[in-house]
Amino acid sequence: LHFGRDALGPLPPWIAVACMGCVLVPMLLLGAAVCILLLEARGTEVGRMYGADLVGAAIAAGAILPVLALVPTPEACALVGLLPVIAAFLCGGRALVAGIAGVAIVALVLADDPLRVRRSKMYFEGVELYERWTPTARLTFFDFGDALAKILNADVETAPGHAWGKGTKAPEVLVPQYLMEQDGTASTPITQFDGDTSDMSEFDWLLFDVTAAGYQIRKPERAVIIGGGGGRDILTALRSGATDIDAVEFNAGVVDTISTRYKEFSGDIYHAKGVTAHVREGRSFLTQSRGGYDMIQVS
Repeated sequence: LHFGRDALGPLPPWIAVACMGCVLVPMLLLGAAVCILLLEARGTEVGRMYGADLVGAAIAAGAILPVLALVPTPEACALVGLLPVIAAFLCGGRALVAGIAGVAIVALVLADDPLRVRRSKMYFEGVELYERWTPTARLTFFDFGDALAKILNADVETAPGHAWGKGTKAPEVLVPQYLMEQDGTASTPITQFDGDTSDMSEFDWLLFDVTAAGYQIRKPERAVIIGGGGGRDILTALRSGATDIDAVEFNAGVVDTISTRYKEFSGDIYHAKGVTAHVREGRSFLTQSRGGYDMIQVS
């Protein structure tokens, strides 16, 4: 799946050196600044300074999750640069230099484009439809057919139904799908669904995937899906006859995006008849659940 390397061209070797420099230089400067501050402290000032450092770290640890829920991660990283600028003003430092640095940081965030991710592990950025940053992952959504067309270098309107491992008798179907990538590699499909659970026969093809093997052994009434993702496993449970489904998804941004931006396309799968969405960590949810499941799916 390295088609993107050819499409976007090879990476020049100097880019790796530049990236290391961008990370290494600020870290060295930060470490030097901390050491200088501690070396300048005398007597009881050391304790107060170290205490201030710990308090600041604790505040940052508590604030980072709500901040990342509201501000995209690249912008948040850039805005953190305002903290030493503010400190320079408060400590009577070089106000002009700090002011210029502050304006540059704000301009960078407002411009936005310099902070965009242009290459990722799977190189699907060229067919990206929508991007969303969450505290735990960067989510990108794109049309599976467009991505496949780029891989095959041919016109493809729809893609084969997504499966992790098809059986030899699996029917060949073309299905409108989006793919959601988490951090550029962990993909999960969003399959077009009209929301009508009374007749799921159009999804017979889902039963020919290795992840549906358990449903061939026992028809479930109650099922739990750990890692709901784009909703494909929820569709499999519905097609298999489950009427009481707990869909557990760790990333709240996934459930929100599928249920809002892609609500019509996905049939609002997380809120379909018989489905209950839970934004929880899977093992924690199972530990505290009422149990009694006929099927636990962690595909």
